[in-house]
Amino acid sequence: MHEITSAEKASLGGSALTEEAIKVGFDNAIDLKDSLEHVFDSSSADAQAEPGSARPEPNTTGAEVAHPNQIERPSLDSPWLDRLSDEQANIIEALDLTQEQKHFLTAAIFQTRRLLAEGWDINPSVTIAQAELESGYGTNAPGNNYFGVKVGTKTSGWHGGKQIFPKAAELDQKTGQLKTEAGVFRRYPSLEASFTDYADLIKLHYHHSAANWQNAEEYIRGLGAYATGKGYQEELRKMIREIPYAKLAAVPKIPFVP
Repeated sequence: MHEITSAEKASLGGSALTEEAIKVGFDNAIDLKDSLEHVFDSSSADAQAEPGSARPEPNTTGAEVAHPNQIERPSLDSPWLDRLSDEQANIIEALDLTQEQKHFLTAAIFQTRRLLAEGWDINPSVTIAQAELESGYGTNAPGNNYFGVKVGTKTSGWHGGKQIFPKAAELDQKTGQLKTEAGVFRRYPSLEASFTDYADLIKLHYHHSAANWQNAEEYIRGLGAYATGKGYQEELRKMIREIPYAKLAAVPKIPFVP
């Protein structure tokens, strides 16, 4: 049993507790501490699993994936910034995608991690889903434009490359004739430049999304003017329901080795 020191008695400030009760309190606290340490040591993997889900298979890479509901900014110095854990690699491999599309998804994951590490306020799940939706999983991105970003107005501040593509023909309700309009889109030197410009676009023009970057639903709500097509936001919601982007975007944590 713990022996009460004079300093511990004094710290109670004249409490009516008896010395016996104090001893019991200290002993219970020590027992509780030991019990909690045992629980966290033996059940850390179960604590990360989703309610009602099976315990995940052991990760043979020695890295632990952060909980998908906790968006953490990784360090740019992390050796895992551009690597996948076995669990993440298995998730991607099981998707009904071509190998080319899987390679793009992996590249999009790494770019999204980089943006978060650099301090950009982008939601990782929605960012990856948008890149896939806008580029057809990387198969349709002329000029490395993976987010379908237009040049915009003269005040948009864009001074980079440009490329022109005709829109799909539409019926003019007044004349009854089909018409096409040219769309002027941004051109980038690389995949990385496209992702960085997307993050800058969110910062400059989609303030609600940027302010709520950790909440996927609010982030999507803020993208109301991003695309003219109907159902754009709902398609993003569907994608992030079907693919665990948050888990894929989480940088694996290297366990501490004493």
